[in-house]
Amino acid sequence: MVPEFDEVAFTLETGKVSDPVRTQFGIHLIKVEEHKEARTKSLEEATAEIEKQLIEEEADDRAAQAIDAVYKAFIRSASFDKAVEGTSYQVLETDYFDFDKAPREISRSPEITEFVKNVRTEPYSEVIQTGRGYYLLGFKDSRDSAIQPLDEVRGRIESTLRTERLTDVAMENARKLAQQIGVPMPDGSGVATLESVAASAGVEVTEVGPISRSAGFIPTLGSSQEMVRASFTGKVGDIIGPFKIQNRVAVARIKAVTEGTPEELSSQRAEIVKSLESQKQQQIIREWLETRRNSAEIKVSPRFLDLAKEIGIKLSSES
Repeated sequence: MVPEFDEVAFTLETGKVSDPVRTQFGIHLIKVEEHKEARTKSLEEATAEIEKQLIEEEADDRAAQAIDAVYKAFIRSASFDKAVEGTSYQVLETDYFDFDKAPREISRSPEITEFVKNVRTEPYSEVIQTGRGYYLLGFKDSRDSAIQPLDEVRGRIESTLRTERLTDVAMENARKLAQQIGVPMPDGSGVATLESVAASAGVEVTEVGPISRSAGFIPTLGSSQEMVRASFTGKVGDIIGPFKIQNRVAVARIKAVTEGTPEELSSQRAEIVKSLESQKQQQIIREWLETRRNSAEIKVSPRFLDLAKEIGIKLSSES
């Protein structure tokens, strides 16, 4: 743990929630669930926990090698499009955003926020790894801050709302298709498989490469930490999803799991501890955000309601 987090966590009483704590990773609320006497676990005791954290080690190495190749290709060509040719990485162009905030289209991390703040003097980043994947960032354009007239942003708002509505429809359709998998066939020839259900719906089935837990990236699809978590908590043969991945929807079947050797697990104990600490911090933050969300008062801008009516979108009166 970082010192600021450590100091509060080990002085807080069991069951208590701390005041907000600021660290280099952000602002945290800390809840102590239990205090245990310090001791060193034996390898036998820690094996299951270690295996869960390091199953993806080989995939993580491959992901690091792949992004390194993309970075070198970018250095040679000075073109993001050329750098990602023949890879599963994608070029994403963000909308305009405030310089003191990371764009909403990409993951937020201290490194990305720092790059955004200094983008005028350092237009290209090094490779940045976050919980949602790897990023190589570049500066394209800037303009003076101003409130844009509704007529200028109308098209973009309409496109965003339509895309969100279509994605919601796709999620519901994918959920229904996933429920059909494993159901007995009407002709008694067996049960419906992922392939048969997809074929009946005209949906493509693609096998992706190894998934790395730490990278948070799904080869050929994009970044989805939710899908990565489901992949490592399920077992071989499980159907997981659907998941929203950018503007697409995916349902997946876990095909195989590769386990690390005891030697590999033992040698990387420090990385495991760091990862577990990070996951616990994120869990606390999610619980705090959920509490705040449940008690929040939601206000909808009249301008947004007028625009929604103009383009034919029905909004629920419930919040």
